[in-house]
Amino acid sequence: MQRITDSAALTVDNCCQYPLFKGSGAAGRLQVGQLADTKAKILSALMSARASSFCANTGNAEAGRLQWGIPVVFGASVVRLSAVSSTAPSISARLGPIGIRKAVTRLKRLNVEPLANGTYMGVTHPLALNMLFSNPDWKQWNVNYVGGPTSTMYKHQAGLVHQVALVESSNQPYYAVTAHSCSITTILGAGCLAAAELDGSVKFYITRPGEQSTNDPFRLSSFIAFKVRMAAAVLDPSAGVHLINAFIA
Repeated sequence: MQRITDSAALTVDNCCQYPLFKGSGAAGRLQVGQLADTKAKILSALMSARASSFCANTGNAEAGRLQWGIPVVFGASVVRLSAVSSTAPSISARLGPIGIRKAVTRLKRLNVEPLANGTYMGVTHPLALNMLFSNPDWKQWNVNYVGGPTSTMYKHQAGLVHQVALVESSNQPYYAVTAHSCSITTILGAGCLAAAELDGSVKFYITRPGEQSTNDPFRLSSFIAFKVRMAAAVLDPSAGVHLINAFIA
């Protein structure tokens, strides 16, 4: 039951990622979470693209590239991700206060409200957090602004940086190839993403051996499964942003 529950949660998470990333078509739906093509393809055609061309809301698509559902900013001060060093990324290229400040500045410039708890939600991968924890800027932020690292070591939450509550998810997409590795931190404000379950909730099914079983003549097997019917959509592209940073896998 624990495994099937985890699988159901990942299914819901992937569905919510479709509109935020490359949700159009079968090729795009393979590039969310940790599905088959994600690590090798989610940025493969975009390493030499400008940040504005990632999203239909901010620019035109370049040939052969699926556009994302919300805008993108780079942590490093570069025009293209390919300009970032793959072996020794700068402090600004790593996940840290510099990139998060850029992302939050975009949201606040467009008057995006935070969530009900007063913060923006940032979802990032454990490998990205590994780079964050080694970032000297992040260490200084915790010592000088938060009151010491011990106050931020909550389960699944890496702390609050520039009004962004960073939450860890191993299902967050990332890009890892020999030439470059990049993390994608999704930062959402109020009203960005909506989801609806079409038949009320995630449903779990447990069948036990019995006389009515036609595929189990010896009445030895139980089956556990789940079903979810849902849809997700970006309501306001300006109320969210993907922050892309370099990391060493």
